[in-house]
Amino acid sequence: MEFEHVTFDLPHGTFHALQGGDPDGRPTLVLHGFPDHPPTAKPFLAELGRRGRHVVAPWLRGHAPSPTAGPFDFASLTSDVLALIDRWSPGRAVELVGHDWGALLTYDACVTAPERIERAVTLAPPTHVPEPAAPCSATPELVYGALSTAAKRLDGHRPRSRLHRPPQRTEADPEPERAQAGRT
Repeated sequence: MEFEHVTFDLPHGTFHALQGGDPDGRPTLVLHGFPDHPPTAKPFLAELGRRGRHVVAPWLRGHAPSPTAGPFDFASLTSDVLALIDRWSPGRAVELVGHDWGALLTYDACVTAPERIERAVTLAPPTHVPEPAAPCSATPELVYGALSTAAKRLDGHRPRSRLHRPPQRTEADPEPERAQAGRT
């Protein structure tokens, strides 16, 4: 099933999305998680389309090619979702599917504007989201650090246990790290 790249002019800027499925089907909005983006969900989006839904999956704020400038608080991100619903499906409630970070936005949209949501499904919501003392936003350094850590883990590096003590250097073995290589 083919999905086209579309744009929506919303109050915070031009948001990009994938759109496909049955144009006369139930409007279904799919919100991605971090660090995903709509193309990673194409098989899922296609299955929703085959099942008679008209699907839109936007790149959320902070994910290019949609606006990358903040703020990134729940109220701002949820307002993007509700503005998209108003623009894409005026006067008709949507099915809302949220994965990971998108799941949290799904919950917030349901509480904020239940009349705009016909049904909601969340997949793999984060289990703990600390409440900041003040509004916060992800800095490039924070995002880079998270992506760097994920990439290292994908490459087979394992994080050290908090109980792990690095080997001590001695005169007899000035480089114990080399001697420890390969041990787990």
